[in-house]
Amino acid sequence: MDATNPPGYQNERRPVWHGTNKQALENIINTGFNRSYCNVTAYGKGVYFAVNVSYSASGYSSVDPTDGLKRMLMCKVLAGEYTVGNSAMKTPPPKTQSAAGSHILYDSTTNNVTSPIMFVIYHDSQAVAEYRVTFK
Repeated sequence: MDATNPPGYQNERRPVWHGTNKQALENIINTGFNRSYCNVTAYGKGVYFAVNVSYSASGYSSVDPTDGLKRMLMCKVLAGEYTVGNSAMKTPPPKTQSAAGSHILYDSTTNNVTSPIMFVIYHDSQAVAEYRVTFK
């Protein structure tokens, strides 16, 4: 990621949230993120992470019928250099500053470059779950 981004660009690990159901959460903890299971694709066919905890808590953490609890993960994501995505994307698009014929892609996509509320990653190793959160 460092080699393909502009000089001085900081590839920071962003704190983000991933809301999901109980079984998917256990799978993520045991085997990591897997974009093959994506079901929301508004900004690309990848794994989605929200910047704000309330976004994941309200819409993407489902109540488990066995215990009445919701679950989500507090994660760190390497968003790198990102651009606005769309539902047809299976990978981030090429960077516009790339030379003709270049295959240098953005690192992730988002809903809004200047004020993102979510990030979509296309390489499962770009994210790591740090904390499991369980709540009512």
